[in-house]
Amino acid sequence: MVRTRLINHPLVVGLLEIAAGEIGYEHRGMIRVLCDVEQFRQTIDLVVEGD
Repeated sequence: MVRTRLINHPLVVGLLEIAAGEIGYEHRGMIRVLCDVEQFRQTIDLVVEGD
C-alpha cells in the first residue's frame, strides 16, 4: 500500500497517468498501476527518500 500523501507526488502522478491511459478514469475499486513491481518499488522509494 502507498500512503495517501504520496499520491500527489509528480512521480506517482506519472504512474497514475499511465494507468489512466491504459484503463481509463471510470475504473472502480482499487487503483491499479500498470508497471512492473520493481519499477513501482523504485518509484515509491525515490518519493519516500525525497520527503
